[in-house]
Amino acid sequence: MKNTLIDLIVHNALIYDPIEGHLSENALAVSKNRVFMLGKDSTVLLLKQPGTRVINAGGRLLLPAFMDCHTHFIGYVRRQQEVRLEDCRSLSETLKRIRKKVEQTPEGEWITGGGWNQNIWEKGDYPHRKHLDEISTRHYIALDSKDWHTCWVNSPVLKMAGYSVDKPYDGAGHLAIDPVTGDFTGVLEENNRLIVYDLMPDWTYERIRYHFLQATADFYRYGFSSIHTVESGNEFRIFQQARRLEELGLRTFWYMPVKLVDDALNISLEQDLGDDCLKVSGVKIFVDGSFGSQTAELFENYDNSNHSGVESMTESELNLCVQKAVQARLSCAIHAIGDRAVSKTLHVLEKFSPQSINLGLRHRIEHVQLIQSDDLPLFRAYQIYASVQPIHLADDIPVIRKHLSSRAHLTYPFGSLKRKGARLIFGSDTPIEDFNPWKAIYSAMERKYQLQEKEETFFPGECLDLETCLKAHTMRAAESVGMGKKLGRIQPGWLADFFLASMNPFKIQSTEIKNIESVFTVANGKIVYDKIT
Repeated sequence: MKNTLIDLIVHNALIYDPIEGHLSENALAVSKNRVFMLGKDSTVLLLKQPGTRVINAGGRLLLPAFMDCHTHFIGYVRRQQEVRLEDCRSLSETLKRIRKKVEQTPEGEWITGGGWNQNIWEKGDYPHRKHLDEISTRHYIALDSKDWHTCWVNSPVLKMAGYSVDKPYDGAGHLAIDPVTGDFTGVLEENNRLIVYDLMPDWTYERIRYHFLQATADFYRYGFSSIHTVESGNEFRIFQQARRLEELGLRTFWYMPVKLVDDALNISLEQDLGDDCLKVSGVKIFVDGSFGSQTAELFENYDNSNHSGVESMTESELNLCVQKAVQARLSCAIHAIGDRAVSKTLHVLEKFSPQSINLGLRHRIEHVQLIQSDDLPLFRAYQIYASVQPIHLADDIPVIRKHLSSRAHLTYPFGSLKRKGARLIFGSDTPIEDFNPWKAIYSAMERKYQLQEKEETFFPGECLDLETCLKAHTMRAAESVGMGKKLGRIQPGWLADFFLASMNPFKIQSTEIKNIESVFTVANGKIVYDKIT
């Protein structure tokens, strides 16, 4: 112990561990990037050395650093430089914002971004390529919907992608067809939009460096030290560039697009390649769409509609993808929102369950927003993580009531999943939603539209308790990427990732929880955010 360099001591803290609960110890010492000791103030302060930083927590709650289990982090960073439409409440306001961006951009360049949401526009307003063509046909305009499942483009992009500007593509859904004229709108849904992304110029770390560092600091402010990211190979390259410059910041666990699984097989690229700061974790697969675009795959039609969503991948196609991923020893993160998509995914994963468990794979289903009761126990049976984003519920309640009224009680079934033994992990899906974890926790506990206290609780039986929510952002999150024995708890020898909360969620009204932030964040043993000294 005499030869151990103690870098940091935090004392006078209320320390909470997701397994052991509130600890009797109220101080900890950090050496390098590990928790060296837990103990009483009087004991731990004896370890102080001339260079030790000593922090008086002032009786604040000390928690393991949070992990966001579903991000598009580079997408969030890029969005800070793109046109942002999330707060536009009408088509006219949306077009005004796009026009302003076009006026600031040289001809021949791309206008990207998005966040438009036709569900909050005036009745009868729909996105159409003609709106964008009227603004410019000398730029390439491609704008994602709020849920990222449809892409609104102008005619030059349609032509570049090989689509007719007049004739809809095979399988075009309701947003691709004008409800009044029957014309093709130029909105590309689900798999049809993917070709547009391949046409866009690649981004580089140099181009987004300022906003990358700012986004990292923003995550620290809420107590995050780690993210799971589901992004392209080029975006993974950006993380590597940041790592080489020692600017990565957040521990990053990458799920590659399914189209790269053959390449992974060919070069024997397996999960857990990397280190505790940047690691390959698996492969991302899409099975259906979303509620917002009414493309989530359902057993029965949407209310007042003649369609039941979009099957982005058939069961046989999914089976082949999972087979290849398991062969490559890559865990699967499978996007499935509708009840038919979730059921199909569970039954495919069942076939590979024994082999996957033997290989140490950690499969997960992303979103799980509508599920039939008979499928709930299968998460536990096949050891599949339920990767959910409670913040989505806060926006989706009106959409559910409008399009899924008779099935509303089956949506966002957090409480039912817990009772059936599913391992819940929490993410944000940023930039689609706010990554503030305390808003997600409040949403999971209270289930209110737009997080508004005056709103009624949406199916109270599905609310979660605080302890379960904290586990979902810490120890369960760490387990799901193979870090369950070194991250997500406050224990001697574990990685020193923790934060001090601005308020104690165990001692305040639930209505105040969404206002909590960190006042002091430590990641990998280093102080990365400090508002108390």
